[in-house]
Amino acid sequence: GEIAGNTASQAGGVFITTRMEMSGGAVRDNVAKTDGGGVRNAWGSTVELTGGAITGNTAQRYGGGVYCMGSFLQSGGEVSGNSTSTGGGAVATRSGASVELAGGVMNGNSAANGGAVYIAPESACTITDGALSGNTAAKNGGAVYAYGSLALLGGSLTGNSAENFGGDVY
Repeated sequence: GEIAGNTASQAGGVFITTRMEMSGGAVRDNVAKTDGGGVRNAWGSTVELTGGAITGNTAQRYGGGVYCMGSFLQSGGEVSGNSTSTGGGAVATRSGASVELAGGVMNGNSAANGGAVYIAPESACTITDGALSGNTAAKNGGAVYAYGSLALLGGSLTGNSAENFGGDVY
């Protein structure tokens, strides 16, 4: 199935308050006037991506693909071709949130800061596997912009670019 072509003030495609498990299908081409172009999850909720695609979504501020206030776990699938004018083309966190990339890909996303991932203060991101490639930042952190905690334990960051600092990580 698909969730496609929707527009909202926040959470252009999907707003989650408890748990979302995505193993196929697509959340694509949605627009948020503020945060979470494709998906936005609330405090204490979880988004788990094991397959499928979150692609082509746009947010004005944070999280072109996903705006995470709880936790986002990716072990498969793709988060690609999303954009935002502020932070986190693929995924952006709010303070207290967590992101784990254990597989899958984040590619071709764009933002001012954190072409793929924007980690807010007091948030955490762990990368153990998967690929972040071809992401761009108009300012800093082609792949990752980290105000919070970042653990790079595996995976690959290749072909990312930033205009100012941190082609891969800032």
